[in-house]
Amino acid sequence: MSININVKEARQALGWLEAAQAIPMALYPETSQVTLTYDGEWISWATTGGTHAIESGHEYSRTVLWVGAKLKINTDSSTYMFFLEPYKGNFSNYQGFDNKDGAQKVARSRKAGAETTTNLTDNWTEETDFQIKHEADQTDVYFYIDTVEKAHHTTNVSAQPFEICCCEPNVVARTVYLKYPPGMYFRRQ
Repeated sequence: MSININVKEARQALGWLEAAQAIPMALYPETSQVTLTYDGEWISWATTGGTHAIESGHEYSRTVLWVGAKLKINTDSSTYMFFLEPYKGNFSNYQGFDNKDGAQKVARSRKAGAETTTNLTDNWTEETDFQIKHEADQTDVYFYIDTVEKAHHTTNVSAQPFEICCCEPNVVARTVYLKYPPGMYFRRQ
């Protein structure tokens, strides 16, 4: 049986603008600690431990790097939801959203290990649109949730380029969901 797909209609159905802005993702479910599924709307990233994340697999640099991802989680604690690092595992130069220390959610910017945080109170068990706007001159990083600015840091803003990452359940059994499309995406200025 053959299936004929009209590419134009498929792109319209998927939302061509979302697809055009999507960042290629590197999915690494190479261990028994990760189960990756897709229900047609959400990529489900379930872990039983470890520090696995969905990553861009490539570092990006722009005068203004403005990126986002629509996420949710089954248990709202101990997770790196959406973040930028020069390479995966470089927490000393991290910019992102997390509640790695337990239940307190924060927008966090780090440069050479020094950090600035802003406490957040949003519910991450529901669909949440996370966005980070990073200035390449290291003067500013902005954190948005559902297009509302939640934090603006002018200290401890580390240098680009960054790998874009999400869905890291900080060595705790969790299921994190990434809406796809768009997946991780570039925000237009």
